[in-house]
Amino acid sequence: GLATLSLSRDYIERRQSYYERTSSAMHEGDRDVVSDLEYNTSNKFSTAVSEGAVMLRQGFAEGLSGILSEPYNGALEDGSRGLIGGIGRGMVGAAIKPMIGVLDLASKSS
Repeated sequence: GLATLSLSRDYIERRQSYYERTSSAMHEGDRDVVSDLEYNTSNKFSTAVSEGAVMLRQGFAEGLSGILSEPYNGALEDGSRGLIGGIGRGMVGAAIKPMIGVLDLASKSS
């Protein structure tokens, strides 16, 4: 999906893990993973908005933290070439990840 534009394997894997965890929990009724509000149909909309808000906040946090972490990790892996690539990935992620968060919020709210 759109998350692949972030150029961050870690980000993509965390999103996939989150969606797999919440999806299977909802099907299995695992109340440790899915809040009790999920089981109350009258609160379904507010729960969806709350979940969307969490995804929005995570998108902004991931985008901002990637500005520093991507160049650092790139430099550790591949020296100066990795640093330059990491700067590019960090800048792209800083733009893309918050947009993904906004889209997550919109999709959860609709």
